[in-house]
Amino acid sequence: MLDLKSRADLERLIEEKLPESLMLEYKASPALSRTNNGLKELVKDVTALANSAGGQIIYGIPEENGVPQPLDDGVDRAQISPEWIDQVISTNASPRIQNFRVTPISLSEGGSRVAYVLTIPQATSFAPHQNTIDHKYYRRSELRSIPMYDYEIRDILRRATTPELWIDFNFDTGKTTSINFAPNNSVSTPINWLQT
Repeated sequence: MLDLKSRADLERLIEEKLPESLMLEYKASPALSRTNNGLKELVKDVTALANSAGGQIIYGIPEENGVPQPLDDGVDRAQISPEWIDQVISTNASPRIQNFRVTPISLSEGGSRVAYVLTIPQATSFAPHQNTIDHKYYRRSELRSIPMYDYEIRDILRRATTPELWIDFNFDTGKTTSINFAPNNSVSTPINWLQT
């Protein structure tokens, strides 16, 4: 995750033209609103990132074709506070997203106008997350949040119970062997340790 704490950090993203990705999304400040559509989009985008690889959403940086544009005027902190954003996510993402973080970054004198950096970790133990506003599960695909298919939901459900496995072979004798799998079989053929 990017370490974003100041206006200079945000301006550096714009200067370097760091594009949107699977784990980074830019949004103009008006996208963060109290309307029904605004709430639905907020929860959709946050749950999609949690259900994918995790990531960050930055409100206050518009984008064009995935490339960040200059900072906008920001969000009125009196209208939309970090606590309000946290409450919206806590009450509309099921199960609750663990370690979700909202970081305000001042864009004006006195801090009344801010950009928000939402940091969303990848869901593991409590996954997948459903948007309870529209009762759908979303995931991040390229630069969009899209509804998930049943098999994708089942795959994410396995994150908490099925570890990622790998095997590392080291042969002190310098001998090698190969591991072969029959078509459509997840178990390899027997490994012959005596082959060279």
